[in-house]
Amino acid sequence: MSTIRLPSRSRRWPLVVIGAVVVAIVLFTAFSGFVIDLLWYREINQSGVFWTVLRTKTVLAVVFGLLFFLILYVNLIIARRIRPTTRILSPDQEVLERIRDVTDPLVRWALPVGSAVLAFLVALGVTGEWSNFLLWKNSSGATFGTTEPLFHRDPAFYVFSLPWLRFLQGWLFSTLVGVTILVAIAHVLWGGIRPQAPMFADKVTPAARAHLSVLLGLIMLVKAWGYWLGRFDLLTSPRGVVEGASYTDVKAQLPALNFLTIVAVICAILFFANIRLRQWSLPVIAVGLLALVSVL
Repeated sequence: MSTIRLPSRSRRWPLVVIGAVVVAIVLFTAFSGFVIDLLWYREINQSGVFWTVLRTKTVLAVVFGLLFFLILYVNLIIARRIRPTTRILSPDQEVLERIRDVTDPLVRWALPVGSAVLAFLVALGVTGEWSNFLLWKNSSGATFGTTEPLFHRDPAFYVFSLPWLRFLQGWLFSTLVGVTILVAIAHVLWGGIRPQAPMFADKVTPAARAHLSVLLGLIMLVKAWGYWLGRFDLLTSPRGVVEGASYTDVKAQLPALNFLTIVAVICAILFFANIRLRQWSLPVIAVGLLALVSVL
């Protein structure tokens, strides 16, 4: 079997230099923007606002970046440890075997480094939610002194809490979907998923099936939370003559969202049960029903 050779150190130097230049440009741009903002806030005697925003962005970046790193890294380690000790050999397997030969010596440092890089990018994206976080954090006891007629909640919930809850749901959903995709790729590389297996039941090992079932179940739970939060958007629905919950929203859309929430929870339960059932038929049928109902 032929082997794949890694580039020599002399060939890596240009890549290292290019990477260093890119990092330097990014850091310089960020630092210059930091100085400009600081000087502007000082000019208007609002330095406290600047430091509050900066501190909030830093906390969000650290917390969500670390959380993403742990979710991704732990799942990749699990996928690594439950890989099968024996693999089906076939002509199609030769390419994967070559990739494994190259990547196995690098896994020890590649997994944490790769997870850290992705976590850093995620952390940068989260900083833009600082205003929603501060609104939610400082909303304790805030009230408008009235309630809306559909869900009987104080409008303060929609102003201060709902935007942050929407962000959390969207972040968790996208994180779990992204991690599940990366974990599935890892299972393919390490033999947990074997497309070349002759029998369909052998294409995914029991350990990999259990791992993916847990992740897919969590995705369905977060999706159910998204449907539940989506009900509150009906109060600002543009479907009627004026903005707000119309007759169609209350009598059709709201029951549909309630039903989708229940179906998504059932899908999650079936995925968790699939750890024991070891078959994809019931979860796939449930997800198909969820997709059909959401389209209708």
